[in-house]
Amino acid sequence: MVHRDLKPASILVTDSGTPKVADFGLVACGDLLEAQLTEPGNAVGTLLSMAPEQVDARIGGVTPHSDVYALGVLLFAPRI
Repeated sequence: MVHRDLKPASILVTDSGTPKVADFGLVACGDLLEAQLTEPGNAVGTLLSMAPEQVDARIGGVTPHSDVYALGVLLFAPRI
């Protein structure tokens, strides 16, 4: 499963401090990862946290590594 749109608004924190992932509107899993879900050239997700392969399909397909990239962006982004 790939979330494809991890961003600050997609991470909720409980009263005890446990982070929870929300907003599964762009999730792809199994065969959907291989399917052409959007027209070529149309990036889906929040541009500031997207992995290069998610922005430019010529680089490669979206994989769970794309979410790891987005998580890294979240962890190192300045707090607003």
